[in-house]
Amino acid sequence: MRKRIAATVAAMAAAFALAAPTAASAEESSVTEMPGVEGLYWVSGKDYGARAWSECGSGSCFFQNSNGGGWLWVVPSCGHHKVPSWFEDRASSAWNRTPTRIHIYKHSDYSGYLGTVPGWFQGNLASGHNDVMSAVFADC
Repeated sequence: MRKRIAATVAAMAAAFALAAPTAASAEESSVTEMPGVEGLYWVSGKDYGARAWSECGSGSCFFQNSNGGGWLWVVPSCGHHKVPSWFEDRASSAWNRTPTRIHIYKHSDYSGYLGTVPGWFQGNLASGHNDVMSAVFADC
């Protein structure tokens, strides 16, 4: 009888272990595209900063958090672009993986020039540019 109880307890423990998420899977990084908003993604999980940098691809990207992570917005192409409303006034870091300069603006009508993110730049925005960007112009 004791052997049967022990075997049943062991089987139940194994079943619960298989059903419960592992610590590693619960903390894996994930990237979720914002429905209906081109180029806007939510990056989360244990290694979200590193994952956000790697999701930038070969273009120009802005990130909600310092050192990457949180919301990620990929600049769609050269020219003028208003920042998606979900990301407006949230940029804290950038990675410009192109030789093209990205000019950033405080207002969505391209006024309130804040400065330039040079080609090949990766890092945090200047403190005066943190969480105030509403539009960009990417040189071609």
